[in-house]
Amino acid sequence: MGMPVTAAPRSASRVWWGRALLSILALWGAFTALSPLTQHLEVVRLLRDDLIYALAVFAALVTSVLAVRHGAPARRRFWILMAGTNLFWLFPEIYWGLADWRGWTIPVPSVGDYSLLISYALMVAAASVGIGDFNGLRQLRGQLDSLIVCAAICIAGWELLVHPQISGGVNAGSLVYAAYPLMDIAFLMLFLSIAISGSVRIAWPVLAVVTGIGFSLVGDILLAVLPTYDIVFSAALSKCIYLPTALFFALGALGETWYGKEDSGRSRRIALDFGMVPSVAAMGAILGWAASQNRSAHLSMGPIVLAVVLILGLAARAHVSTRTMSRLARDLETALEEQERLASTDGLTGLYNRRFAEMTVAERLAEDRPGVGTAVVLLDLDHFKRINDTYGHDVGDLVLREASNRFSAVLRGSDVLARWGGEEFLAILPGVSRENAQQVADRFRVALAGSPIDIGGGRALEVTASLGAVLVNAGDLSPDEAVLQADRLLYRAKAEGRNRSVVAA
Repeated sequence: MGMPVTAAPRSASRVWWGRALLSILALWGAFTALSPLTQHLEVVRLLRDDLIYALAVFAALVTSVLAVRHGAPARRRFWILMAGTNLFWLFPEIYWGLADWRGWTIPVPSVGDYSLLISYALMVAAASVGIGDFNGLRQLRGQLDSLIVCAAICIAGWELLVHPQISGGVNAGSLVYAAYPLMDIAFLMLFLSIAISGSVRIAWPVLAVVTGIGFSLVGDILLAVLPTYDIVFSAALSKCIYLPTALFFALGALGETWYGKEDSGRSRRIALDFGMVPSVAAMGAILGWAASQNRSAHLSMGPIVLAVVLILGLAARAHVSTRTMSRLARDLETALEEQERLASTDGLTGLYNRRFAEMTVAERLAEDRPGVGTAVVLLDLDHFKRINDTYGHDVGDLVLREASNRFSAVLRGSDVLARWGGEEFLAILPGVSRENAQQVADRFRVALAGSPIDIGGGRALEVTASLGAVLVNAGDLSPDEAVLQADRLLYRAKAEGRNRSVVAA
């Protein structure tokens, strides 16, 4: 659930993520639909597999750089590593694409393979930074539990993924191609270590990247396993499987760039039942043993089926025994999240409260870099005491709620709006110029004064607001000084006749 956000940014964020996901599916579908044409038209194959695919990776690189610059500071290291991942991924795609267009002969292994291995290593490092944010005790427990699973998965991974690559002899090419599935195993171990450690929350942009990595894992496993069973895995099909990796990388980076700071408290929880640890370990061991026996033509299905049945029984028993504990943990977490939300939310309007606004002003001004300003805007409803005295506090509360809704509709995804106290509101607008601040302040004023507020009984009130805004660049003013200056400008707007906005020159 995380920290509360104002209604408009939350809705805009949800709509954006939904539309972006649909766009990815459409792009993926269009890319896949071109596959039959690549078998008959060489120019289509070159454009699709070399140019369009490389452009998708380039988009992932550019958006990850933007995420480094404009995303949440807490995830900056993650996006730096992802930028490196995409950079070392883009180089081999350009190299192999040029070789394909010009008909060059590529050595095995090539410089592209080494670059891609560096990309894989950076991807594992990025995943550890992006999803490894949990306390030390849970981390230690997750690592100990993952050791149980490690041996089993390594056996299965060696037999199914690595051994097929070196079965024809050990050389530079076989070692490089064996390294790809080893990187996949490393990522799986990292993910299991974190998931087994308990309930873990992953920010939405990071979750998009993890989804992209999942497509990469599927592609690597298919490339490693299918040839051992004489199944042809065409280049066109491999591009279709790997393309979503680049698209989801770009999706996560764009989400971070546009909504990262606003959604910094919003995340998705993943968890794995502790009782599944021995089951996963045993399943992995049997899988690896079965693969080994299959190569030696000594596979016996009877013991395998029996072992699988016993393991499933163990898993069911473990799941039942831990279900109540897991439910209690979820209930406690939900209660704590609700308490945290209430501590930072104004009960009447649903906006942030003054305590949260004070912390946010300090954080945003501390984050500002030279040349990038943050506007602090104070809004005060004109003659609000007269409304309370004439129509009663119930109508006054209705006016406050409606004003909150209208102000919220003006906000961008990165803006924050809070009830400062009484009929006063405070807006924080990061990354704006003085002209932008003036425009937003005027939109606030027009949103409220543009139409009367219906108070029931066939009555409507004309309500206006006065605003004072100050633009703060890095190091110019302290948070308290910024709010004080905005307050002075607000009273200047009142003195000049109300229903106007005054922005510091």
